[in-house]
Amino acid sequence: MSAPTLSLCMIVKNESALLERCLTSVRPFVDEIVVVDTGSDDGTQDIARRYADVYREIEWPGSFSDARNYSLDQASGSHILILDGDEYIDDADVPTWQRLRAQALADGVASALLPVHNLFGEGSLIRSERMWQERVYVNVPEIRYFGKVHNQIGQAIQKWAHYNGGQILKVEAPVTHLGYAHGVDKMRDKYTPRLVLLQDEIDEAPNEIHRAYYIYQLATVHVVLRDWERVLEVFADLDYDALTPHNRFYSHMLTAQTATQLGRPALALEHANAMLGIERGEPMAYFYAAISMLSLGQIADGLLLYTEAVRVNQKRRGMARFNLNSGAMLARTALLCRRAGLTGPARLFDRFADDDTLDGSLLIAALEELQTLVVRSDPNAAQHVRQAPQLRMSA
Repeated sequence: MSAPTLSLCMIVKNESALLERCLTSVRPFVDEIVVVDTGSDDGTQDIARRYADVYREIEWPGSFSDARNYSLDQASGSHILILDGDEYIDDADVPTWQRLRAQALADGVASALLPVHNLFGEGSLIRSERMWQERVYVNVPEIRYFGKVHNQIGQAIQKWAHYNGGQILKVEAPVTHLGYAHGVDKMRDKYTPRLVLLQDEIDEAPNEIHRAYYIYQLATVHVVLRDWERVLEVFADLDYDALTPHNRFYSHMLTAQTATQLGRPALALEHANAMLGIERGEPMAYFYAAISMLSLGQIADGLLLYTEAVRVNQKRRGMARFNLNSGAMLARTALLCRRAGLTGPARLFDRFADDDTLDGSLLIAALEELQTLVVRSDPNAAQHVRQAPQLRMSA
């Protein structure tokens, strides 16, 4: 029996700024590189030709799945690896990738889920998002993508694994994704065309579960485009309970973010509570509950939850789905303190925000001291804390 081989399959368009980094980083780990260009006009083709073993140019078919499946048809390896042009393997992750083949290409393994680290732009409240995705799988005709925009393959993999006895593993070989860290113009150009395709998916959805998924994805695009009023309009048509817990949490988070942007803290607090009801180990849930309460004038409760957001972020650093950017979070804390008339603490958190070497334990101590100060100065603060036990959940 011949040794297993790994084919990298990519579809690209106008990725000249990032593609070479991607291909250089992954070359040592694959036997074949397949690149399909769907209409670049920025020199992407020249880069792809230099690295690809198989290179094709096609007219954009109007569906990410159709383009992705075409790339799979060109691959000769026993297994497929999927990366996008704005992804790469970080130098720090090379040791784990050197062990990838032994795990993901082993006999009896149908697919490997890899952790994808989505990095966000400088100044973003979220530093990174960590999520598991099906990125390596056996190369068989039965495993193909569906969906015009968010091409999905999990169901096909699970079906094949069920009938053929293959395992689906999680392998700690991280992929770094820069797609959410682009500038405003790049993000608009990249995501605006998806609006029509997603609306088509909603209109053609075979059932309510699929319809809810595409509504959630449509709202996500409007968040990227910062069209906040439209985000709430789309979410108003969403059945949150029809989503998986993973997507339901994200939908509530985006609704809380949007409500915060529009100055509607009560609505933001409602969805922050829903986040805490799904997952108590995510710092973003505590953060949105905290700033909502601070905006509503419930200072003691807000600081309590803010401290918990920092504590959970420290405890689960790198392992939570959403990791907070401490500098951006502290800058927002300072702003809220100024609005509440707490000028001394505001200056303190401004200094914290500018300190890249800040020890998280020092920040937690400062927050706890601030809570004490507020309780002492407000005779009703302790009562407020007692009246919000549903929000004070440990991670």
